[in-house]
Amino acid sequence: ATIQFHVPEPSFGLELQESIPAVVPPDNLPSDRDILRGMAEDQRVPPKMRDLFRKRLEQPASAHRRPVPPLASETGREPVERFWMQVTGELSDDPIIHLVALAYMSDMGMLGAAYPPFGGLPRNQPSMMVSLDHSMWFHSREFRADSWLLFEIRCIRAAGARVLGLLKVWTQEGHLVLSCTQEGLSRHKREL
Repeated sequence: ATIQFHVPEPSFGLELQESIPAVVPPDNLPSDRDILRGMAEDQRVPPKMRDLFRKRLEQPASAHRRPVPPLASETGREPVERFWMQVTGELSDDPIIHLVALAYMSDMGMLGAAYPPFGGLPRNQPSMMVSLDHSMWFHSREFRADSWLLFEIRCIRAAGARVLGLLKVWTQEGHLVLSCTQEGLSRHKREL
């Protein structure tokens, strides 16, 4: 692990960030559990996958997630995923708790952004998927992990059973609070 510490200091105007994408707000979207419930009952989904989805629904959720549809300029097959996420329940006002919760949430689904060009991860379940490394840059402590945060994950490269993803997280007000990269192993037994 590489850890850097820096006491905040003035930047004298050198401040910019990537803008938050114009997406559907979280209150207008179904939750991932609602979608999973539908897939668990969908007869077109293989029985083994429906059983897996039912088992996942039996487990308590540590975070609420609401997938965002592709932007108007996208086809839905780009290697990018966006979703709103917040931890389940209400957290204390301690900013360290919110940093820890966001660090935890940043490891949820980063490798999946490689799959939209192939029809999505549910249709292309790997035989093995594991994170190899995970690096985070916190840009601010001015956020709450129990409020909706927009996650955007882009697959930068997928080859040789490896996936490299880049994550950016914004508050609903558009403040970029985290950037993250993750490399993972994603093995398949058949051609996608």
